[in-house]
Parts: sequence; structure tokens; C-alpha cells
Amino acid sequence: MYESLVIAYEYRNSINSTFNAHVSDDDEHLTNVDWANIKMLVDFLEKFHIATNKFFGQYYPTISNCLVYIAELANLFAHFSEVGKIYKLVIDSMRKKFKKYFFPIPPIFGVAALLNPTMKSGGPQFWYAAIYNGLTLEEEELSKIPEAIASIKINARTIYNAYQVALDQARPNIPTLSSSDSQSSKRTAGVRALSSWAGFRGSQGSTTTDFSQLNELEVYLSQRIEKVNTGGSFNILEWWKDKEKHFPVLSRMTRDILTIQALTVASESAFSKARLQLGDYRASMRESLEKSVLFRGWIRLERRNF
Repeated sequence: MYESLVIAYEYRNSINSTFNAHVSDDDEHLTNVDWANIKMLVDFLEKFHIATNKFFGQYYPTISNCLVYIAELANLFAHFSEVGKIYKLVIDSMRKKFKKYFFPIPPIFGVAALLNPTMKSGGPQFWYAAIYNGLTLEEEELSKIPEAIASIKINARTIYNAYQVALDQARPNIPTLSSSDSQSSKRTAGVRALSSWAGFRGSQGSTTTDFSQLNELEVYLSQRIEKVNTGGSFNILEWWKDKEKHFPVLSRMTRDILTIQALTVASESAFSKARLQLGDYRASMRESLEKSVLFRGWIRLERRNF
């Protein structure tokens, strides 16, 4: 629907001429007011379109940035609920559905954002506040927000400690951190965000810390967040791959968390496509079709790597 409306708005002059020429009643003609309403609807749907495309990703981590897009949708509700009665009725219904999934915010979203070097501990706190400010919360619900924000680091430490114990048992000689290992490299970075995030980021700095007394998670969080180039992209997998020697336990934990899909859109799509190819009416060719599907996936993967 969104893409159809975008194209229609782009060719609105031609559509006006054609449609109005075939309608005799002047009251039924398309006017600038109609197109202004369509443009408003396009602006409303645009954020959902962008968020869906980002969550649909299969070949890059989606969970580490999902708070950004959830916050944009929450702020969208706050803005459009004041536009008119029609939008308010729709948004009130959407808010209820939205709160069902994102209040409270799934804890893994906060941990994944904390493990994003362009956010770290300040990012989840900022986006949690942005999300909850965009929702209409009861007093009882508002009282739970500080606890939810405080639990981000607690959850991260709990997961880290579990990985530390497991890897210590498997590899007793995990190298210890030194001050020289703790230096972070500056790389081109980027993440789509609300404009106010840039100001918040600028206030985040690093402190002088004795890294030898900290574990990997604490060292990582004590370092300055990665800088972001305007319009740039940040390869979070490459960053953590480069830091694997400095953060052997934390990088393993991050690798596992980043494999989690933010939503089930991508996996549901994969199963839907597979059913069309390996359905009830193609059962006699099941073995050869399975091989064809796998080969196609491998070939596409090789093409993406070149």
C-alpha cells in the first residue's frame, strides 16, 4: 500500500487530469486537499515501511538497532494522535497492540543495544525513554520504567558471567586483559536515529579507569562510543571480529546475541517461500527440490560475498 501511494502521489497531476476528465460530477473530482491527505498518510506509513525493511534483514544483525526504529514508531504515535480525529482513533488502537509487544521492552533488546559500539550503556537508556515517552502510560506503568532501564546492565552482567564460567571451564587459559588491549579503534560508523540522539551522543565520553581491575564487559562499557559519520554505515560484526582478541568472552557472547532476529518476519517469510516450493503438490520431487533450494541459497551467498 505504501509504495503504491508513493507512486500515486508522484504522478498526482496525471492522475488528476485522467480521473477528473472521466468524472462529470465536480464534487467527486480529486483536489489538492485530497492529495494533501494522501501525503500525510504516506508520511505516516513511511516509518513502518522503513522499520519493516530493517527488521526483515537476514544477512545482517537486526536486534542491535531495533530500539531505534521502535522509538521512531512510538514518537510517530505521539505526533499523529494530535493531527486529527481519524488518526487518533487508529493510533489508539495501534498503541494497545504496540504496548502488548513492547511494554515492557523485551530485555534482550536492551542487552543487544548495549553491545552495539555506537550506543553502549547510554543508547538503551536514551531509546527506552524515547519509546515510553511516545506511549500513553498509566501511573503504575510509569513507575516500572526506572527498573526496566536499570535492569539492562544487570541482564548483560548476568549473561556475561554465565559465558565467563562456561568458557573458563572449556578454555582455562583465556588471556587476561591489559591496558594495551583495551584501546578501541576508530572506524566509520553509522546508525539511523532520531536527531536528538546526536546531541546525547556528544555528551558521552570516556573516563580514566584502571582496566586491569575490570572484567571485559566493564572495560568495553568504560570506553568511548564509536563515532558516527553522517550517512555512514557501521559493520558491527567486523568491529567485534577485530576485538575478539581483546574481548574473547564478550565477543563470543555478542556473536550469539546478534544472531537473534529482532522479529520473526524474516523466518516466517523463509518458511512461506519454502512451502510454495515444497508443498503438497510437489511432494514427488521433494528430494530434488530440497537440493535446488539449498544450491540456490549457496549461490546467492557466494555472489553477496564478491
